Amino acid sequence: TFEDETGTVRDLSFAAPSWQAGASWSFLPRQSLWLQVGRGFRAPTTGELYAPTSTAIITETATGAEIEVPTIAANPDLDAERSLNLELGYRWQGERARFGVSVFRDRYDDFIDTVTEIQNPDVQYDSCGFGGCSTSWGYTTTTTANVGEATVEGVEAEGQWRLGSAWLLRAAYSHNEGEQEDGTPLESINPDRAVVGLSWQGLDDRLRLTGNLTHAWAKDRDDVEIGTDIFGQEVEPFLSDSYTVFDLFGSYQASERLRFNAGVYNLFDEEYYQWARIRNITRGDFYLYGYATDDGIGRFSEPGRNYRVTVSVDF
Repeated sequence: TFEDETGTVRDLSFAAPSWQAGASWSFLPRQSLWLQVGRGFRAPTTGELYAPTSTAIITETATGAEIEVPTIAANPDLDAERSLNLELGYRWQGERARFGVSVFRDRYDDFIDTVTEIQNPDVQYDSCGFGGCSTSWGYTTTTTANVGEATVEGVEAEGQWRLGSAWLLRAAYSHNEGEQEDGTPLESINPDRAVVGLSWQGLDDRLRLTGNLTHAWAKDRDDVEIGTDIFGQEVEPFLSDSYTVFDLFGSYQASERLRFNAGVYNLFDEEYYQWARIRNITRGDFYLYGYATDDGIGRFSEPGRNYRVTVSVDF
């Protein structure tokens, strides 16, 4: 049961007009260009507004008084995020293959991102963890905030080729870059990603098997700022390494209403990390939410080899 211990929960409403317009031009029988522009809107999530606060007990050096301070906090004063989106693309369509590539630019106002703020920088504090004790001026709190204007740009490409009557080969690639108005990189941008998949269908299209090979690039160190622990001490951030995983799954349409699905995911039991999952984890030996040691970061890894079997019934 959620308890509003901070007294910050209140009625909120977010509204803004959004629209989208597009045009395409077939300059050759199998080729076309397209343009899309639109205005976007994202209200802050409940978690960003009201997620429970994580706290720590630290000591004021001058007085010896122990105080409880927030290390991770939500922000009930967030404004909605607004964006202007522009995308330009090219398509080619053949008899047995198709290909498309697009470039986009999204301009954000009141962009919502995770920030670390130093609190009470004129007060000295002491704290002890598994690795010993430390002293510093002020302490840090990680929260979400409207960081102002931001720009995200990228390119996406995808294609598919039909190999005979039963086989289909697919491939896709995406690359994104983003920065705030002052040129600071947006740490929330995920590394490049590519997927290659091969599908087979038979038994009058009732049986389908697919294998997907996914590769993600490593997070670039230059796109991530030096992290700080609760006392503002600089710590090297955790970065996601490149990884490659293979998934194998399929389905069988037993009847018009009944379908069986099964899959083996991360078939080769690769240990890997998603940047979106570890970007807010700080390296440190504090027994606090949001901190992990080099040995403890493993609990944030993605699942190893796992299996899934489902049955779908349409009524």
